[in-house]
Order: sequence, then structure tokens, then C-alpha cells
Amino acid sequence: MHTRINYDDIAHQYERYRAGGEQIARGLAEVARVRPGAAVLDVGCGTGSAAAAFQELTGATVFGVDKSAEMLRYARQKSSSVMYVRSDAHALPFSDGKFDFAYAVLVMHHLEDVRGALCELYRVLRSGRAAILTCSHDWIRRHPMNQFFPSFASIDLARFPSIDAVQEWLQDAGFRQIEMRPVQTEPYAADSEYVKKVADKWVSTLQLLPDDEFQEGLERLRHAVSTGTLKIHWEGVLLTAAKE
Repeated sequence: MHTRINYDDIAHQYERYRAGGEQIARGLAEVARVRPGAAVLDVGCGTGSAAAAFQELTGATVFGVDKSAEMLRYARQKSSSVMYVRSDAHALPFSDGKFDFAYAVLVMHHLEDVRGALCELYRVLRSGRAAILTCSHDWIRRHPMNQFFPSFASIDLARFPSIDAVQEWLQDAGFRQIEMRPVQTEPYAADSEYVKKVADKWVSTLQLLPDDEFQEGLERLRHAVSTGTLKIHWEGVLLTAAKE
């Protein structure tokens, strides 16, 4: 089992390198189709970028939930109108049927009990849809960082539930009309700024690598970037499901 990460300790990396939530919020808003004033829940909101952007785009009343006090400290600096609550996704502190839409962005691999968390998501929804953004095992096996860090894929294959499993657990929770669509960023040439992000361990997978593997892989990455041949992109899967 991989060492657990203290997200209070790395909240500053998330804030520095993963602060832009506008693109994610736009995609979620298209799925949600909520009216101004609708109650929306962001589970595992982190530093609040998506929650603040979603509220700005839709006029919804957004609640953000996260276990990390430090993540929420950054989130509250972004928006004073989003209501942030420190809580566990497995036991949400809300009444049944409170929300019109709920979403979780790259959260599934952080949960101890994904099935239980999805049941909680179903419970707090009044009706409408939930959205889950995650990664497929196929993408994890093709991730550009695998060529530099041999343990990268095995760490995430152990953490991320398969798309089939998430679909099954959504159905077990009571959701219907489960759909999925691919999400992909445009490839771009990795540069010194990208190396800096990796050096600062900007994604949680890098936090879990053995130190010697990380240092050796970082040197290989620097060399690849210096040759101008490395292209970076990201692929995810957006699952949506209805509570009827």
C-alpha cells in the first residue's frame, strides 16, 4: 500500500499549479444545465478553482467540501460566496435531497470507499445529475510520465478505480442514465515551466514515488525537454448519471 498524502502539506502546490478551473467549470455547466440559485455540491473541491468558476458561470449556490483545512483556506480566498465545508466525502453533512447537481473532479482515487461516497452523493441529490471526472486505466498506462518514472503507472493503477467499476458503483447507488464522454487537452511542447511543475511534484502521483526514482526520472525529463521532442497532453473520462 502506498503512503498516504497529507494534502495540507501540498495545498500550496495545488494552488500554484492547478488554480485554473474555468475550462472544467464550463464543461460541468454544460452537463448541469442548472438555473441561477440552484444548489450545487463540489465534492473534494481542493483549492476551490472549479467551484468559484462554476458559481460565476451559472449563478448557482455552490457548496464545496474537502477534508483538507489548508486547501479550504486557499479556496476561501478565491470566493466569499461559495460555501466551503470541511468534511469527508463518505459522510456528507447535508440533508437528503439538498442539491440539484453534484460533481467530483479527480477525486475518486483519493477515496477509501468509492462505492460509499457515491451512495452519499445519491442521497444528497434531490434530482438531476451527478458528474464524475476521472482517469481510465488505459490512459494511465499511456501517460507521458511513464517513460521517466517506472512506478508512475503502477501507483495510479492501484489508486484509480476502473471506469467499469465506477459505472457499476453508480448503478448500485441508484443512479440511472449513466453516460460517459472522453475529455482531452490539446498536446503542447513540454518546456522548462513544465519541468518546474514536475520538480515541485504538482500531482499527487509524484509525491508517492521513491525519492531515488523521482530524482533519476527528473533528470531524464530535463534532458527530453532540452531536446524539444516531448509533447504533453492529458486524457480523462467524464461520467454523468441521473437521479430520477
